[in-house]
Amino acid sequence: MTLPSDVTGYLSALGLGLLIGVVRERQRPADGHAPAGLRTHALAALGGAVAWQLGLPVFVALLLVAGLLAYASDRRSAGAETGQTGEVALLLTVLLGGLAARQPGLAAALAVVAALLLQAREKLHRLGRDLISERSARSATSRCA
Repeated sequence: MTLPSDVTGYLSALGLGLLIGVVRERQRPADGHAPAGLRTHALAALGGAVAWQLGLPVFVALLLVAGLLAYASDRRSAGAETGQTGEVALLLTVLLGGLAARQPGLAAALAVVAALLLQAREKLHRLGRDLISERSARSATSRCA
C-alpha cells in the first residue's frame, strides 16, 4: 500500500520534528528551561509542512514568526550562557518541515544529520577546544584567507 505524497510529507515532517525535539529535550538543563523541546519541534515541523502546502507567502510568514519567537526566547534568557543553537534548531525544523512536503526522504536525512550534530555537542566542543591545537587552527585559517 502506497501512501499519498501529502501524507508521506506530513509523516516525515512529524518524524523529523520529534527526532530533533527529543535531542533538544534530552539536553535540557537541570533547571528545566530550554527554548524549544519535543512538542515545539514537532509542531514547528508540521507547521512548516502545512505552510508549504498553503503557499510560499504562508511559509515565509511562518518562518518569520518562528524567527521572532526564537529571538524573543533568546532575549528572555539574556545574560545566561545559552548560545544560539536552540533558536537555529527551531528555524531549521520549520525549514525541514517545509522540505518534507516536497522531498520527505531528503528532509528526513537532513534531520538525522541535524540530530547527530545536536547530540554531539560535548564531543564537538571538546574537538574545537582540546583536540585541535591553536597552531593548527591558525594554520588552517591562514590557508583559507
